[in-house]
Amino acid sequence: MKRVWLAMGLLALCAALSGCAIVPAPEAPRQEEKVLLTVLAGESTSDPGMADLIHERIEKEFPNVELEWENVDWGERFSVRLNAMISSGEAPDIIIGKAQDVQAFYPTGALGVFPQKLGDHLVDEAAEAGMIDGKLYGLVYNQLYQGVLYNKNIFWRYNFEVPTTEEELAAIVDRLQSVGRTPFAAHFQETWHTGNILMQFAIGDVFSKEPDWGDRLRAGEVSFADSAYRRCAQKVVYQYQNTWNDAMQVTQSESDLRFAGEEAVMYLGGSWSVQALKSVAPYRKIGIFPYPNATGDAKLIAEPNITFMKGATTRYDALIDDIFEMLLADEELAQTVCAFTQTDTCLKGVTVDSLDMIREDIERYREAGRIVSASIGNNQLIWAFQYDCAELLLAHLRGEQTLDDVLDQWDALRTQSSTQAQ
Repeated sequence: MKRVWLAMGLLALCAALSGCAIVPAPEAPRQEEKVLLTVLAGESTSDPGMADLIHERIEKEFPNVELEWENVDWGERFSVRLNAMISSGEAPDIIIGKAQDVQAFYPTGALGVFPQKLGDHLVDEAAEAGMIDGKLYGLVYNQLYQGVLYNKNIFWRYNFEVPTTEEELAAIVDRLQSVGRTPFAAHFQETWHTGNILMQFAIGDVFSKEPDWGDRLRAGEVSFADSAYRRCAQKVVYQYQNTWNDAMQVTQSESDLRFAGEEAVMYLGGSWSVQALKSVAPYRKIGIFPYPNATGDAKLIAEPNITFMKGATTRYDALIDDIFEMLLADEELAQTVCAFTQTDTCLKGVTVDSLDMIREDIERYREAGRIVSASIGNNQLIWAFQYDCAELLLAHLRGEQTLDDVLDQWDALRTQSSTQAQ
């Protein structure tokens, strides 16, 4: 009996010394459950491959996350695809588009709100571009620049100065035509190109003068037919008249190659073409300037590009916030993406080595206060509407209808120019 009591006493002493009661052995830890997040990403021309960088980074830092990732062409298919997903009740968890998509899709109720701490990673202009009514719906990651790329050596040979007025630009065009040189590179096979350059003209001649022009259009106070927008359409025609004869069959990649080969002297578009130029002709001396407007005070256009959004109905709201917190804090990733896509960062305190071909010009316009955000036009007229207008204008370039007919059709479609107005 003493042995029994002694054994029991020793057992109690061991339990006391261990500081715990006698309990069953713990179960083996369970593996963290996998989370599937759906992603819709709209790619611009310089973006292919960028999605892989971000995809890999997310899955490395969040091994429990699996991404069901769908890439679509931003200019041609993104809006249509996202609208279809929203309509079917299958809005993606993560949406990657442009800053203008925040304005376009906010009225649908499909976008979730980010905590302000994420906006603190962004420069002020980028944070503002993703904000509506004081709430953050988009995280603008990088930006492009729009204007006229030009061959500095050819300008030097002909003693051309960078034009600031329409008259100065016309004199350059006339001189180039007289010696058999093509003034402008262009690729009218792609509808988005027509839509892009039309908006560039509109930012310089319309929205920089009347920031609420789109609202006034929908209110019936102004029209395309009887406003400076007619002049913008005529400028597109002028581009078409002063580019290659086969421009309707030319793609952007072909246009980039021809410009790199000095088959044209100027190239109205954007810094997205720098990616190709650096690849095929890194030795070219290239600059950029704003396409002159009627008043001679045009500005270089900065376009907010990659913009992260999240679906309002996602079941993983906090997780997505954590993912973007990681992405925005990753300076090395930002530098890699910007170098790869030849874009500028929108993250505070981050320096990137990109756009060196045109960096000097960009900084000169910035110091002079001559950079304007593309949002002033894109937030007034949504991209889907711009695209439809571009298709109608292409019909005029092909000789299928008059410019007056095109402008009248634009006016007839005015209610489609804003998601909120539909």
